[in-house]
Amino acid sequence: MITLPYLSISQVINPAISPDLMISTGAGTYTNVKNTGIYMAKCPDCPMKIVIAMCWDGDNPGISTYVPTTPTTGVLEVLPLPAGSNDPDIVIGPSGEKGMVVFENGPGVYYMGFDNIIGGGNLHWSGLSGVLTSDGNHPNIDKPYDCEESFPEEIAVVYKDNSSGHDLYYRLGTLSTNFGQANPVTLTAGSRHYVADRIHPDINYIKNIWTGKEELNIVAVGEDAFIPGNFAIDVFIENLMPPMSPVFASSFAVFSPFDNIRPRIDGLGLGADLNYFVASGINSGVIHGYESSWGTISGGLTGDNEMPAIATTGDYHDVIWSTTHISGNFDVIGRGVFYAPVTFDAYFKEVNDAGSMGWPDKLYPSISGNCGFDWEYAMCWWGTDDNIHFKIANAQANPQYIVQNPTGLPETISKQSAEIVIAKDEVLIQKNDYVVYNTLGQRIGTYEALNIKQGLLLLKPGMYVVSAKNKETQKTNTQKIVVY
Repeated sequence: MITLPYLSISQVINPAISPDLMISTGAGTYTNVKNTGIYMAKCPDCPMKIVIAMCWDGDNPGISTYVPTTPTTGVLEVLPLPAGSNDPDIVIGPSGEKGMVVFENGPGVYYMGFDNIIGGGNLHWSGLSGVLTSDGNHPNIDKPYDCEESFPEEIAVVYKDNSSGHDLYYRLGTLSTNFGQANPVTLTAGSRHYVADRIHPDINYIKNIWTGKEELNIVAVGEDAFIPGNFAIDVFIENLMPPMSPVFASSFAVFSPFDNIRPRIDGLGLGADLNYFVASGINSGVIHGYESSWGTISGGLTGDNEMPAIATTGDYHDVIWSTTHISGNFDVIGRGVFYAPVTFDAYFKEVNDAGSMGWPDKLYPSISGNCGFDWEYAMCWWGTDDNIHFKIANAQANPQYIVQNPTGLPETISKQSAEIVIAKDEVLIQKNDYVVYNTLGQRIGTYEALNIKQGLLLLKPGMYVVSAKNKETQKTNTQKIVVY
């Protein structure tokens, strides 16, 4: 049974206040792209504290790393993938020194490692490479992320293997070694059983020191083993160490053709309906699912809405996708989702800056999250101007994709890292006076400027609401903050 308990119809669309960037300004540089990928990692010694890796296919497939030095400038490097490479996906480790890309080429599926120096400037192939299968497709890769980069090396990949069982397989590995043995993905999701011929997998690798979880969440489209011809989106869990997250209460029925039904998954394993989340394009709309329910996150938008991507940042996540609702051309739009309870934001957010709305069409977007520290999201997409476009942005404290959180504080913070966070945004924090409330609306404390650090250190783990009043503009911004 499909229920829609958190469907929110709204057509409020807020413009982005963050600039679009491009891999290249040359016309016709990247033609016929059909897939992109992006991954953002922490880089404590980099100017903006993050590093980004991107990938794409088309006539000139490649990868890129980007180390921003300001919100609009940075160190950008590009490496070509082997000619004919298709459907790539990518991860990069903390500080940007090691990364891995997986891709199709001919009938096979391959992986290649790359290295760089902190801050960028020496991107090169590491020499680590191999074959995942000689006959397969649709690889996706992920690495565990628990907001603290506790597992800098581990990675996992999923792919369709047409030469061995004609179904989905996963492998574990590290950024420094070859992948281990191929393992078949379970065919069951609770009481639901599927035929061994699933398609369009994506993977979420959970390894969370706070909840003790270690598991792979793999979403795919599959055929019911007991009712031939019935297809659905479902999540399959490979439990590497108990406890295991619950499976979805229900699958989502889909109908052929399946070309544009490519579900995406992300999550941090936080427990209580907050372990992993799914987004997929369906019949000119975009659906969103979690363990208890499914809903239509594109509700209220007309036209075509397709090819979504999803990323978490602390206890909040965003789904972005291409839509014709705004201009008639395809533009990228996003919507945020809060966890407790699972609720769609009451507004949509334009991803593209105002000057680029309309032509060119913006297709195949990807997004990566950063758990509320520094920059929350990195996004990329392909334009019919034959370029790869990308941006970094914050979102949670503002109903728009912005270049800086106006409160100066992240959405999720470890008490141990409070001093580092305060130092990073010290200039902005100096301009604000803060009031902290609990979830019952009771005032916990009032702090002037940098004294908020002492306030954070005194808070017990839990969720709070912070009001920040800018002493120069007299504008007040309010956000939630999770302390652990």
